[in-house]
Amino acid sequence: MFPVTLPLGGFHHLLLAVSGGLDSVCLLHYVATHKVPFGIEKIVVCHVHHGIREKSADEDASLVKTLCEHYHIPLELRYLNGKAMLAEGNFEEKARVERYRIFSDILKEKNLDAIFTAHHADDQAETLYMRLYRGTSLKGLQGILGERGDHVYRPFLSVTKEDLRLYAKQNQLQWHEDETNQDTSYKRNYTRHKSLPRLENKFPEAIPQLVHIASLAQSVFPKIIAQAETLFAPMVVPPRLWPFPARFSPYEKTLAIHASALEKQLKPFEHGGFELFRLWLHEKGFFLPMSKEEGSHFFPLPSRIQTADFLMEKSQKLLWFCRKKVIQETDNLYLLPEFKNATGEWRYRRDGDVFSPPGLRCSQRKLKKWFQENGIPTFVRDCIPVFAQDSEVLWIPGIAKSGKLQANTNIDFFDWQ
Repeated sequence: MFPVTLPLGGFHHLLLAVSGGLDSVCLLHYVATHKVPFGIEKIVVCHVHHGIREKSADEDASLVKTLCEHYHIPLELRYLNGKAMLAEGNFEEKARVERYRIFSDILKEKNLDAIFTAHHADDQAETLYMRLYRGTSLKGLQGILGERGDHVYRPFLSVTKEDLRLYAKQNQLQWHEDETNQDTSYKRNYTRHKSLPRLENKFPEAIPQLVHIASLAQSVFPKIIAQAETLFAPMVVPPRLWPFPARFSPYEKTLAIHASALEKQLKPFEHGGFELFRLWLHEKGFFLPMSKEEGSHFFPLPSRIQTADFLMEKSQKLLWFCRKKVIQETDNLYLLPEFKNATGEWRYRRDGDVFSPPGLRCSQRKLKKWFQENGIPTFVRDCIPVFAQDSEVLWIPGIAKSGKLQANTNIDFFDWQ
């Protein structure tokens, strides 16, 4: 028996990802034969057929089916359109994402506790080597996580490939070798068959050291994030204090931070402080990129940074961080009752709109100018409904009413405040 890195006894209903290769066949045998001592009540196996390799892929599926029948374990056989993914490019990543989506779906369908995959120490070394080669952050130095936080666990991360071969031999296990694992046109295969062997020839302890680095990073990283939370969490502005209703943000997730407080906090740290802030943001789900200048960091922060799924914008005293823009239907989105004693329309802002701020001495402003003066960031301005008469905006729900809108005007509307 070899050591596992997670307490199997903590889970009673498991989903095992089994490809039919050495690693996953060992995982299936280990869990199935330790079912009673670990208190496991239910095991389900998932095998994903990628739709490529034709005959050999069918043989993999057949082997897993035979093993499941031998252990009396139900099998979920799922199929992917691998040929289409190959044509689109980046097959490895797309296939990985789809596999985990399938695993997650089965977990919910079958009411299971955890998903186990057979990643081992050699996989960890490969992952860390690849990340170091292309550049990574402290978060990336953690490599493959034994526990991902989304019900995915890797109990074999302390076990080497050689340990698995010995275990399979001792237990007379049969498995299939995926011939695509020899194709060095894939980055991971090149690392496995070319790069790491060259490194090991010069430094025989390279793989254990890489695994050790990942283990150290996994130990330290949560402590660093906890410290970052004490530094940056007090600067977060709650939605109730935003200059607009949070529901108008066109992003899946939006975070507001006091700009001056953040810059004051970061200045003594220089780049180290910014990296700490970037890691903290990443944990919150906001992927602030590095500068294009040799991987350096943005400091001080510019007024705007935008990528496909991320936006950072300075507006007055606040820094806005947004993740993943949401497609918003604009037709009839805010159909509210009209004013009884006023004609007008519900719409979004237009060029030339004006607004008279509330108060006895109100002076007409261009709506764009008034938004700027009141800290309404640009990313949300086109998503805020307004009630207007021609170019005169009378009401911005949840934000302000025009000074020209008389108090005695009978208004029939839903409460937007």
